[in-house]
Amino acid sequence: MVDENTNGAQMNSYVERGGLFWTGKVGSIGGGYVSWPFGTLVVTSERLRFSVKTWRWFASIWALDPAFQAEPVFQVEKSQIQSISKKRGLFSKGLAFQQSNPEYPTRIVFWTFNYPTLSNALRHFGYDVVDT
Repeated sequence: MVDENTNGAQMNSYVERGGLFWTGKVGSIGGGYVSWPFGTLVVTSERLRFSVKTWRWFASIWALDPAFQAEPVFQVEKSQIQSISKKRGLFSKGLAFQQSNPEYPTRIVFWTFNYPTLSNALRHFGYDVVDT
C-alpha cells in the first residue's frame, strides 16, 4: 500500500523495514546480513535504496568483508535491476534483487513480514516481481 498525504495525493516513495542480506561484489568475498528492523528498503519509480542501520561497534565485529562499511547503503537505479523474485524463508518471505551496478553486490535479498504489500508497492512503481 502506498501512503497518502493529507491532501489525498499519492506519495512518491514506499518505505519498509526488514532484514537485509547481500553477497560480496563480483570478484570479492564477504557480504552481510542484518535482521529486522535494521534493514530498510525505499522504493521509488527511479531507484531502490537498501540501507542498514546498526550500532557501529557491533557492525565492525561481525563484518566478513574487509571493505565493509559500518552502515552500508546500496542505491540501485531502476534500469540496473535485472530481476526481482520471491524468496521463502523459515519465518518470513523476501525478495531477491539481481542488479548490474558493479559498485554494489549483484544479489541483495530483502526479508519482510508483509510480502503482499511490498510486492504490490514495487509493482505500483513499475517494477516486475516474479512470484514463484
